Amino acid sequence: MRKFHLFVIICTAYWGNSCASVILQNSVNGNLTSNSVTSETQNINSSISVETADLLCGKLNELKRMPFKDKIAGDTVYDGLIARGKEAIPCLIERITDTTLMEDPREAPHIQDFKVGDAAIFMLHRITEKPLQDILPNEIKKHWETEGVYAYFNYVENPKNRKKIKALWKNWDDIK
Repeated sequence: MRKFHLFVIICTAYWGNSCASVILQNSVNGNLTSNSVTSETQNINSSISVETADLLCGKLNELKRMPFKDKIAGDTVYDGLIARGKEAIPCLIERITDTTLMEDPREAPHIQDFKVGDAAIFMLHRITEKPLQDILPNEIKKHWETEGVYAYFNYVENPKNRKKIKALWKNWDDIK
């Protein structure tokens, strides 16, 4: 039984709740086997490896979990984009100006007016490991010191500023 609990903890930490829910469901039903765990792991891995970066970028509005620091979220869109890495950068850049509202997937304090373009920007920063404030104008960087990430959200309230950020990211090789 100890091995089972340790396996659930490791599985959950690595693949998220989807893996743990299948394990728990199967264990409650008495159906826990190495095949059921392997099958779920293969499903998670295949959903990441099959979808192209463009397809994943098209699903940014479906992103449900963007962890604060972890590279794996248990979210197909997030994990897939992270797995695609630099390949995903061009399509994420194209989404910066997308002002479609979506639920804020970040683990940080949530905001009501979160947009697909915001998800694209946060994913770009996660993939490139470039600090968010580095793409902001100097006058906005000053606000970052006191307002933190809200300085960014205040800045992109104006759609013209999203276009400026998009133009900066189009030269993302220079940003690295």
